Amino acid sequence: MPALILSIPLFLIVVVLFCLSLWVNDSYAPYLVIPFVSLAVIYVFSPEINWWWFKRHPPDVPDQLKPFFRYSAYYQRLPEKLQLRFRQKVAMFMLGVDFKTPDEEGKVPGDIQAALAASVVPLILGTETLQFEPFEHVVVYATPFPSPQYPTRLHLSEIYEEDGVSLFSAEHLLKGFVQPEQYFPIGLYEYARIFLRLREKQNLPSPMPEATDWPSIEQIAGYSRARIAQWINLEETEIVLPAVAITHFFLFPERFRAVLPELYAAYCRLFEQDPLDFGGLERRLEVVSEYRK
Repeated sequence: MPALILSIPLFLIVVVLFCLSLWVNDSYAPYLVIPFVSLAVIYVFSPEINWWWFKRHPPDVPDQLKPFFRYSAYYQRLPEKLQLRFRQKVAMFMLGVDFKTPDEEGKVPGDIQAALAASVVPLILGTETLQFEPFEHVVVYATPFPSPQYPTRLHLSEIYEEDGVSLFSAEHLLKGFVQPEQYFPIGLYEYARIFLRLREKQNLPSPMPEATDWPSIEQIAGYSRARIAQWINLEETEIVLPAVAITHFFLFPERFRAVLPELYAAYCRLFEQDPLDFGGLERRLEVVSEYRK
């Protein structure tokens, strides 16, 4: 971590000054104040220091996680340069989000973190967005869970805006990422809801499907609104159509364009990318990169 690297020379200075004041002359002791204070400042602001550095030098994901992306058809369609950008955004999302288990002491496995991050990144690949503030906390349960919003219902996922938290069942999050044709992908769906909610709060318009588009949306995915509701264990009326549409836009772009071409084109503009042709996004990012140089 950059903050740790920055603190090493200061720590060595402290050791040297301490030894000098102890064994040579105690007049060296007052000079300990400066490195001590500097170390304290670095410790307090280490998250901000690390984030500042990584924004300018985004890391790749660890090598052991790279094979995991073979499950993402979206990632597999990306050109090589955009695959790197995808992985960097996955790494940044994992760094910027506070992953917790219900007891707040357990560690969320890396593959679960990567599954959620890789589910979210399609929403922001074409932009400079790295996080969805204030949704900076993720609680991951092993299995379906109750919550204050649904105290008597074991469900798979939800968002709780007051605390800026999203909640998921790890087992079902992973299934939706690995087999979206069979299991509705709750990670992308919940963050599509967050994406729409944040745009609404900023008074930004978003293309919206009509209620009459439900049959078309069901045709795209091959499973019904009722099946999605049953899978998450919510009422059908609680399933958010625009978020489902966005989910299918990224996961089933060929069918989406064939069934709802106008909405497909509107989503391409909204997300600044075409999931069936990333050439435009690649060229635009190259122009931006050259301009910044």
